[in-house]
Amino acid sequence: MPPTYFPLRWESTGDQWWFASPTDWAAANGHYDLVRELLHLDTNLLIKLSSLRRIRRLESVWDDEEQFDDVSKCRSHVAQKLLQECQTKKGHNSLIRAGYGGWLLYTAASAGDVIFVTELLDKDPLLVFGVGEY
Repeated sequence: MPPTYFPLRWESTGDQWWFASPTDWAAANGHYDLVRELLHLDTNLLIKLSSLRRIRRLESVWDDEEQFDDVSKCRSHVAQKLLQECQTKKGHNSLIRAGYGGWLLYTAASAGDVIFVTELLDKDPLLVFGVGEY
């Protein structure tokens, strides 16, 4: 269960400020419907949501506190629902075809979701070799 108070943390790393965007916050809290609506408003938000550099930075900010233990599980749940929604009738998946398979696999693995990892590798075994920045 995600915490009831989940800050949109601001943190400085030298010349740059890092923050959790509303999409990051929604995914970290498992609010799939909100993530979906935000992505419908601006599909470019998927690039931020799946950015490995952003994810690692946010993990370092949130992972140091026990109250945020479920963040990776919530993000994995949202990713799994996005995967299901992008499934075509022909058996292909537009999210994987668009190059987000590495993000899906990383998200599932970081949450320890073996069932989701297995599902992804059954769909495309080559995901294990990485895609893009993954």
